[in-house]
Amino acid sequence: MAPDGSRAAVAAHDGRVLLVERKTGEVREVDRSEDGDVRGLTFSPDSAWLAWSHPGPDPLCQLRLANTTDLSVTEATPLRFQDYAPAFTLDGKHLAFLSNRSFDPVYDEHVFDLAFVVGDRPHLITLAATTPSPFGPQRHGRPFEAPDKDETPDSEGTPTTRIDLEGLADRIVPFPVEAGRYSNLRAAKDGVLWLRHPVQGVLGSSRATPDDPDPKTDLQRYDLAQQRLEHLAADADHFAVSGDGKRVLLWTDGRLKVVPSDRRASNDDDSDTNISVDLGRIRQTVDPSAEWRQMYEETGRIMRDHFWRPDMSGVDWTGVLDRYRPVLDRLATHDDLVDLLWEVHGELGTSHAYVTPRGGHGHGPRQGLLGADISRHEDGSWRIDRILPTETSDPAARSPLAAPGVAVRAGDAIVAVGGRPVDPVTGPGPLLVGTAGKPVELTISPSGGGDLRHAVVVPVSDEEPLRYHAWVEKPPRLRPREVRGPAGVSARPGHAGPWLGADPPRPARRGGPRGPGGRRPRESRRPHLPAGRREAGPQDRRLGAAAGDARVQLPEGRAARPRRRRGQRVLRLGRRHRQRGDQGTGHRPGRRHPHLGRGHRDRQPLPAGRRHADHPAEVRVLAGGVRVGRREPRGRPGRGGPAAAAGLRGGPGRPAGRGGADRSGGAGGHSGEDSADAASLRCLRTSTEGTTWQGNPRTTACSARSSQVRSRRPSSARQTPPSPSGTSTRRPPPMFW
Repeated sequence: MAPDGSRAAVAAHDGRVLLVERKTGEVREVDRSEDGDVRGLTFSPDSAWLAWSHPGPDPLCQLRLANTTDLSVTEATPLRFQDYAPAFTLDGKHLAFLSNRSFDPVYDEHVFDLAFVVGDRPHLITLAATTPSPFGPQRHGRPFEAPDKDETPDSEGTPTTRIDLEGLADRIVPFPVEAGRYSNLRAAKDGVLWLRHPVQGVLGSSRATPDDPDPKTDLQRYDLAQQRLEHLAADADHFAVSGDGKRVLLWTDGRLKVVPSDRRASNDDDSDTNISVDLGRIRQTVDPSAEWRQMYEETGRIMRDHFWRPDMSGVDWTGVLDRYRPVLDRLATHDDLVDLLWEVHGELGTSHAYVTPRGGHGHGPRQGLLGADISRHEDGSWRIDRILPTETSDPAARSPLAAPGVAVRAGDAIVAVGGRPVDPVTGPGPLLVGTAGKPVELTISPSGGGDLRHAVVVPVSDEEPLRYHAWVEKPPRLRPREVRGPAGVSARPGHAGPWLGADPPRPARRGGPRGPGGRRPRESRRPHLPAGRREAGPQDRRLGAAAGDARVQLPEGRAARPRRRRGQRVLRLGRRHRQRGDQGTGHRPGRRHPHLGRGHRDRQPLPAGRRHADHPAEVRVLAGGVRVGRREPRGRPGRGGPAAAAGLRGGPGRPAGRGGADRSGGAGGHSGEDSADAASLRCLRTSTEGTTWQGNPRTTACSARSSQVRSRRPSSARQTPPSPSGTSTRRPPPMFW
C-alpha cells in the first residue's frame, strides 16, 4: 500500500506487476516477468515511485523503478547480480538494497580449493545526481554527536523524491560493513535495518556440543547520520517497521515485542521501550462448515488458474466442481474434506496434485476445564453443582476452582469469562476454548446474593485425574462377612494409559536393566496404604486390573476370590488370590503328560510366560526311577521306542486293541495285575515354598518301570480314542527340552 493510501501494488503469480487505485478500483499493469514472480514491492515516501526486484534467468535479478503516474519503467541496476530487498530511505534521497556481488573466495580447510562462503552486502543508490554519498566526505562534516531524539522536530510535510534516471547504476555504493548473509532490509528513522544470519554447517557438528542451540540471527541498524553500525537485538527472527519508522515490531524467541528503531531496547519487559504483546488474548471462532466450503472453492480456483494446461486436459472442471459440491453438506471432519479434495483432483488424471495440510503445529487450542460439574438452571444462569475434590498427592488432580484464593462454592453462578458474558444457551464452554493452562478471570455471582466477585483461575485440559480420584473416594459399599472379616479394596488405575502407571516391564534378559517405567507405579502405592490393614484384598501389584481394565472391584459380599474359568488354574497365596492370566490360560494339550518338566529347580528368574515365573517352585520329576533332566527328551507315558530302552521312559506300551494287532507280535501283552506287580508306579511330588493349589491335590500316575514285553496301560492314564477312519493317530516324535 502506498504511504498516502491512494493505490496498492500487487505482484501476481504470473509475473505481472499491477497498480490498483483505491477509489476507482482501476487495475493497471506496470510490468511483466517471464522468469518468475517479482518480489520486494516498495513505494517512495511521496508515493510517486515504485521499486521492486525483477527476476531474470536464474539466479539473476535486478532492481526496476516505475513512475506511478505514467507507468514508465527504468532499470535501476543491471542484470548481472542478485539485487533484492529494495527500500527507499525516509528522506526520499536514497534507495537501499541488498546485492550478492561480493566475490572474495575462502580457502577450503580439507581440500585445495576455493569457495565463496559469503557474498551479500547492503548497497545504496543516490537518486539525485547532486546528492553526495552518505559514506563519503561531507562538506560541513558529520555531527560530533546525535541530537536529542525528543528535541528533533519532525519534518513538515512529506519529502519529495527526485530521481535522475541518467547514470543511475553508476551511483551505487556499498555500505561500509563486511560481507555476510543478509536479508529483510527495511528503512527506519535516520537509518536502515537488516537481519544478519550466521554462517553455520549443515550437519551441526561444528558446534561446541551437539545440544547447543542454533546461532541466533542478529538485527542490525546502520545510522546514516552517525555512520556507525548498531546491534538492536541478538535473537531476532522477523521484524517489521512502523509507517513513521520509529518503532519495530520484533518476533524473537516465540514472543512479539515492540521496540524502538533507533537504539537497543532494554531487557526489562515492563519498560516503555520494550513492550511485549500478549498473543494469548487472541480468540477466534471458526465455523467448520463455512470454512470447508471456502476451502473447496479456493481449491477449484487455484487448480484452474495454475494447471499446466489451459484446457485442463480436456476435463470440464466447472462440471467436476458442481458434481462434488453437494458432498460438502455431508462432511463431518477435516479428514472427510481431504478425501473429497483427493477425489476432485483425481478427476484430472494427472500427477503432482496434492492436498497441502493446514499450517501451524500441534492440535490447536485446548479446551479449558474448571474441574467442576456445571449445569444450566431454570433462571438461565450456569451454576456450579459440585467442585471435584483435590488430591494433594497428585499434581494433575487439582481443581482450578479449589485453588487458594478463589473461594468459589457449589451453587455460585458463573456470570462472565474474561469479561465476556456467559451465553444462557451455550454456557461458559465456548468462552473457555484455548484457555487451558492460562490465567482466566471469572465473574462469580454468589449463591447467597451480594456483589459480584472476580477470581483468576487456570483451567486444566484434562479432568480425568480429578474424576478418577473422586470415584476412588466413594467406592461401592461391600457387605463384610463375619467369617472372613472386612475386605480391603485398593482401586487403582489400569495398565493402559500413560499417566495411569503400567506395571514395570520384565528385564529383556536375565539380570538386565529394566526398561522405561521400571519403577513401581505411584498409583499402585497410594490406595494400598489405607487398605493394607484389612484382612483380605488384592494387595500385590500383580493383582490389579488387566491391560485395558480401568478398575478393580470385589464381588459384593465376598472376599477377594477370583472366578475360575474352565481349564484355568488359580494360585492361592494365603488369602490373596490371583488368576494366572499372564501365563496363557486354557486347556492342557491332549496326550501330553502334565508332570514332565525341568529336572531341578531353576535358580534364576524364569522368563515371562513360563510356569512358576512369579513364584518359582521346586519340581522333581521321576520317570521310571530316573530323573528327567533339562535337555532330555520329554516323552508321554505309554510309548515304546528308543527312549524306553534307554531307561528314560519305560511306560506301559500301546494297548493291543488300538489300531489292530500288537506291533511287537504279542497278542495282548501282560494283564493289569502283572503290570502292577512288574512295575512300581511312582507319582510326581511337587513341593513349593508357601504355595498350594486350590482344591485337593490330584494324584496322577506317572510312567512305570516295565519289562521289554508290552503291558497294558494303567486305567488312570489318559486314553487315546481310536481313529474314525481306522488309520493310526500316533503323534509325531516328542520335542526336546
